[in-house]
Amino acid sequence: MNPWLIVGFLVALIAIGVGGYLKGETDGKTATEAVWQTREAKINADAANKIAEADRRVADAEHASADRQAAIDSTYQSKLKEKDHALTVALNTVKSTGLFVHTAPSAPATGNGMPETATSPGSGNAAPTARLSDEDAGFLLAEASRADGIVAQLTACQAIVEADRK
Repeated sequence: MNPWLIVGFLVALIAIGVGGYLKGETDGKTATEAVWQTREAKINADAANKIAEADRRVADAEHASADRQAAIDSTYQSKLKEKDHALTVALNTVKSTGLFVHTAPSAPATGNGMPETATSPGSGNAAPTARLSDEDAGFLLAEASRADGIVAQLTACQAIVEADRK
């Protein structure tokens, strides 16, 4: 047999062996990478589902918190309107009738149930009264209304804090 034929045959055999090895190596890597990519895709899909569920729960909690705060604000606003209305009514009452603070006691009654001195209109012996000026009464009513507003604000703040802690 021709030695060059044997050498050519061995070279061809080595080339086929190396080519087969490299093809198997490439196919094996491709198959392994496909398995890894499938596994990673599944892990990523599961993580995305968990994130979406967590986002939904957070959004629901924020929506519920916003609803609670809206209800608290509505209550607060109605209390402010009631307070302002009460102040307006009180100031109008003071303007129309005045605010009397103290009336001196009338004369003691005698044995027959009648006071010792009878008072008549214009006689000058009517019971003296102490009266706040309309301006002073208005100031005091406004301060009382302002204090009521502060109480309403603090109550609303406390309700918000309590709602957030739930």
